[in-house]
Amino acid sequence: MSMQGPTHRPAVRRAPLGRRLERRAKRTLLPLAAALWPPRPAPPDADLAAVRRILLVRQDNRLGNLVLMIPFLQAVRASFPQARIGLLLSDHYAAVHAESPWVDEQICERKRWLIRHPHAYPRHLATLRHGAWDLAFELSNPDTHSFYNAFLTVISGAPRRIGFAHPRSRSALSTPIAPPHRETHYALAPLLLLSALGASPDVPPLRLPPRSPAAGNGPTPPTGDRLLIHPGGRGAKRWPEERFAELIRGLPPELAERLTLIGSPGEAPRLQALAAASPGGAEVHLLRNLPALIAALQNARLYLGCDAGPMHLAVALGVPTLALFRTSHPLRYAPLGEIHETLLLGEQSRGLAAAEFFPAPAEGKAAPPVLWNPAFGARLAAQRPRCITPPTSLDEAHEAAFVLERLGQRWKVTAAGDGRAGGGGAQAGSTS
Repeated sequence: MSMQGPTHRPAVRRAPLGRRLERRAKRTLLPLAAALWPPRPAPPDADLAAVRRILLVRQDNRLGNLVLMIPFLQAVRASFPQARIGLLLSDHYAAVHAESPWVDEQICERKRWLIRHPHAYPRHLATLRHGAWDLAFELSNPDTHSFYNAFLTVISGAPRRIGFAHPRSRSALSTPIAPPHRETHYALAPLLLLSALGASPDVPPLRLPPRSPAAGNGPTPPTGDRLLIHPGGRGAKRWPEERFAELIRGLPPELAERLTLIGSPGEAPRLQALAAASPGGAEVHLLRNLPALIAALQNARLYLGCDAGPMHLAVALGVPTLALFRTSHPLRYAPLGEIHETLLLGEQSRGLAAAEFFPAPAEGKAAPPVLWNPAFGARLAAQRPRCITPPTSLDEAHEAAFVLERLGQRWKVTAAGDGRAGGGGAQAGSTS
């Protein structure tokens, strides 16, 4: 008789029934929409120079994802100087591109309002449909599927609909594009959509045009030469609050007297508690809207925070940034540029940064039909963030001291004005 008991497989948690039904309905609705709303006939002249109206579809409620679109917006404008460019995005953070010089019109997708007013939805779709778009880009991240992005791309009626190939998005696209190398930063990956069309885009910087400080419509922004810390973040991305408190308690006088903590009004108790830990009595700024956040960031000398929307916005405004990564993919989301530095404080982020190079498939049954220029793809994948891996002996109890040391180094660099890290013992880990 065998002494080995029965083998038990771990239980697989199933999504709630309502969620499963919603997913099934979306899988059915997308190809149905593609059949019911066919695209306008394509003109005989398929030359890109003949394109007159372009729609960019990225309705997204995450600020960081919208900020990362900036290089693509610039590249589309440069590649199609003769075209009128429309940007369809969520109204939640539409203000981030309100003054964009690369977009001619914004179409706000007021999803929550439309859910409460379903009678207005057909008219909304009809307005989009009547846009006479020649070309539409579905701008979901290469590894994700957005039903609404794909659905609205179909509704646009554009004869050419371009996006990254995803099994659930294929029916919405006329030209699915091969995914990028796994190391490609997500601010640069969309440029491959242009490369696959035959365009030769430059690689623009991730920079927003300067904004008027008066656009904040909120409290007076902090004066210049400030250290801004945003202690927020989504879920496991957030550095523990006790670590932030330890960091703030250890700030030297030069930094403590310039410290400003920023966050939303709902974070007021946390920010006040952290301010009380500062030996220099930190300022607290509660930011009620996006223009107020932009106004505050433009007055910063150095920004510190986790992978969150304000971090990406600080980078786009040219503020030297010290980013704290715990679970996010640093090669895809960490700040690009020598004036920024990313500390890999979590095992998950460290593991993702050490991933090997995997080229996207160019042939085979699973390969999408259109591949971008290989040399251009390799060039994008080679652009890496400046990541610092802590020493292997560092435990969580000493993380704050490590971050404080790097913060002091970066503050000195900003004083020098050259944006490059100096030598010294603070760089105890490896740079990837």
